[in-house]
Amino acid sequence: MTICGGEPELTAEAASREDRALVTRVARAHVRLARRLAAAPPNPADVLDLGTAVVLHGALERRWLLSLRPMLDKAAIAQLDEEHERLEDDLDLLESIVEANPDSPDVASLCTALLERLRDHVARDERVLYRLAPSARTGSDAVEPGHAI
Repeated sequence: MTICGGEPELTAEAASREDRALVTRVARAHVRLARRLAAAPPNPADVLDLGTAVVLHGALERRWLLSLRPMLDKAAIAQLDEEHERLEDDLDLLESIVEANPDSPDVASLCTALLERLRDHVARDERVLYRLAPSARTGSDAVEPGHAI
């Protein structure tokens, strides 16, 4: 069956496969991101790059969360959204300080604090999101974030 424009209609089975594939890709990206954060030095370039990656990764997780809504309450989803917004604001602050005065003593302390928050955020996402969703842990191509790929 097709819908307007001649596009094939997405069946429930195909949508389910697509959802599992998305969860697997997001979980693998999560593992790589956590590894990079663990090894990252607290310098502005790395913190800004990794922070941007965390925020973008959060957008992917947000899409995935839509399918998990029955398992997560609205307050938990709102809290994740707020944390991503705070991270974005802090990244903007770091970037503006680095551009205005790269030798400012605030740069080092902000980089260290922000890198720690990014690490904590990714670790919390692993505990809350990836352990919650069976589709992130099962199947031949699934990845559990705490394990190597």
